[in-house]
Amino acid sequence: RVNTTLTTLNLIGNEIGVDGATVIAEALRDNTTLTTLTFFGNNIDSDLQDRIEQLVKINADAPAEEIIPIITSDLQATGSSTLLNVLIEKTNNDDAAARLELLCDQNETIRSAVQTIR
Repeated sequence: RVNTTLTTLNLIGNEIGVDGATVIAEALRDNTTLTTLTFFGNNIDSDLQDRIEQLVKINADAPAEEIIPIITSDLQATGSSTLLNVLIEKTNNDDAAARLELLCDQNETIRSAVQTIR
């Protein structure tokens, strides 16, 4: 079930581990309202923690200059973008659709990836 009211979550020192962090990451694929997540001391590797923080940034309407490097780095590292897919999946929301269009206008790599995905 998707929570549509939670905006802040504090998980400091809960030792949720990789399994718990994976559940949080999956939940963030559908959640569009969580904009603040305090998340250290949970016994997970820094790559997974970074990925979760990036998903929260997408929800937080971080400015394009913050989102573009995150998504292009993901594209360059993997050849596809989980983060870009998440943003595209959220475009049923008018704000997310406008944001995606802005990112495409500002970055050719993102525009090409979006055209490939769609």
